[in-house]
Order: sequence, then structure tokens, then C-alpha cells
Amino acid sequence: DIQMYELILKPGDSLGFHGHLDHTVYVLQGGKAIVYLGGNDPHEMEFKAGEGFIAGPMTDVAKNVGDTEIRLLINEIYRPRLE
Repeated sequence: DIQMYELILKPGDSLGFHGHLDHTVYVLQGGKAIVYLGGNDPHEMEFKAGEGFIAGPMTDVAKNVGDTEIRLLINEIYRPRLE
């Protein structure tokens, strides 16, 4: 119940509003992006190769504002959640 995919954002590329389940992110190739988490104010984030993080369900918008390609390995985890 895990979907794994590679996300590639070239300089200037953006992703529209989208959602994630519980997920992990591993940075294959880093760069700078502006990220709007949950429709809130923008945050400039620097992704560094070799770093990773775990996050719960969320929505976001992202744009590569750097001059390098950003490559992320993302695992979406499909599991029941206790409310």
C-alpha cells in the first residue's frame, strides 16, 4: 500500500495545488523552491541532496525558483488512520 515515484522540477517548473497522503520525501538532487503549504503564506525551501523527511496528509503548491533541477523520491503511504 505504498506508491513510490520520482518528482522532477526543472528551473521555473511549478506544481499546481495538490494533496499528499502520509508520505516520505528523499532528496536525490537539491535546489530552491517556493512552497505554499496548505494554501498559507509562501516559504522558500532549500532541498539538499541526501536529506529526507516524513509528513502527514497535506496540500501544497510548489515552484522551483533555483537554477538547478530538483529531484525528489516520494513515497505516498496508503493506510487507515484512526480519528
